[in-house]
Amino acid sequence: MAGGRAVPIAPLLALGAVLALAACGRGDDAAGPGDVTVSEAKALDEAAEMIEARKPPPPVASPSSPLPPRPPLPPLPGPRVNESSQQSRR
Repeated sequence: MAGGRAVPIAPLLALGAVLALAACGRGDDAAGPGDVTVSEAKALDEAAEMIEARKPPPPVASPSSPLPPRPPLPPLPGPRVNESSQQSRR
């Protein structure tokens, strides 16, 4: 190169090697079992463990005797008639 600066090749080769090696590993976004990512599979496993670790609630105790029956409700009053409407009918 006449009159120009030379570009150091060694740092570029080192950077390329680091990037190539980083791409070789299996990342969390790689496909795992069942078409989910590795991170999704881990989250599902953790959720399943949490569900399995839960204790069921204690059974609800049934009352030994049923509640006594309610007394019947009083009958509803008949329809209300407005006094002013009765006077206008006369």
